[in-house]
Amino acid sequence: MTALLLLAVALALSALCAGAETGYYGINMLKLRHHARSSRRAALLERTVRSPAGFLAALLVGNNLANSLAVNSAMAFSVAQLGAQEATASLWVTAALTPLVFVVGEIGPKQFMLAAPHPRMLAAAPALSLLRFVLTPLTAPLVLLQRIVDRGSPGGIARHQLQTLLLEGRHARGGEAPVLGAALRALEAKGRGLRPFLRGDLPAIPAQAGLDAVRRVLAGSPDGCGLLERPGGAPALIQAARLVHVRAHAAPSGVAEDLPMLPPETELAEALVRLNRLGKAYALVGRPGVLDGVLDLEFLLARLLAPQPLERD
Repeated sequence: MTALLLLAVALALSALCAGAETGYYGINMLKLRHHARSSRRAALLERTVRSPAGFLAALLVGNNLANSLAVNSAMAFSVAQLGAQEATASLWVTAALTPLVFVVGEIGPKQFMLAAPHPRMLAAAPALSLLRFVLTPLTAPLVLLQRIVDRGSPGGIARHQLQTLLLEGRHARGGEAPVLGAALRALEAKGRGLRPFLRGDLPAIPAQAGLDAVRRVLAGSPDGCGLLERPGGAPALIQAARLVHVRAHAAPSGVAEDLPMLPPETELAEALVRLNRLGKAYALVGRPGVLDGVLDLEFLLARLLAPQPLERD
C-alpha cells in the first residue's frame, strides 16, 4: 500500500509541475501584478513566479523527481505485491506507466490549466509556493548560472513585457477589463498628451564624466538609470547594468542607448504602439533642445495601477 500511495503522490506532483508550466505561460502578468495588490493568494503567486528562472527550474526538477518516484514505487509494488521478477517488472512498469504518466501527469493537467490559467494558478499557489521553497537548494545553482549568463544584458526586459501586456489589455474582456481599470482609461483618454505620465527623476550626467563618476551617480538612482548629456544632441539613456563589463577608463558613452523623441502632445496609446514597434522601453518626450521628461513604461504602470489594501481570500 505504501508503494501505491507513493505512486499517487508522484503522479500528483507530476501533474502539478506540468500544469503549472503551461499555466505560467498562460497567465497575464499585468493582471496578476495588479490582483496581487488586493489578494493575498495572488500576492503569494506573484512572489512565487517573480523569478522565472527559479520557478521554471523548480517545475523541471520537481517533474523529474516525480517521474523517478513513480517508476521506483511502481517497481516496488510489482516485486513485493505481485511477485514479479525484476526484469519482468521493469517491462510491465514501463508499459503501464508510460500512457498513465502521459495522460495523468502531462497532457491532462496541461489542458486543464490552459482552459483557465489565472484562477487555476491562483488555486495552486500554496502548493507551488511550497514546492518552490522545498526545491530551493536544488534550483539555486541553476538560478545563479542564469544570472551569470545574463549579467550585463539590458535591464528593460520586464518593461518590454509590461508594454505588450498593457497593449493587449485594451482588448481584454469580462473580468480583465475592470482589473486594468485606470490603465485602460488612460489609453482611451484623448487630449491629455504624455506630460502627465513622465518621470523627471533620472539624474543628468555630464558628457565628460568618467566611468567612476557615472557609476557613483547611477548608484544613487532608484533603478540604476540616468541620462548622459551629449553636446548638440539629445541625451542618451545609460544603465548601471551595462557598465558591468566596461573596461576601466573606457568612455561610458559607448554603452549609452539612443532613445526616440516623442512630441508631448502624442496620445499615450499611440506612444505605446510606436515604442512597441521600435522595441524600446523608454522614450524622450519634448522637442529638440527642450526635454519635458522621460516616458518609462514601468514607471507609467506603477502610476496607473494604484495600490489597494490587501484583502483576505
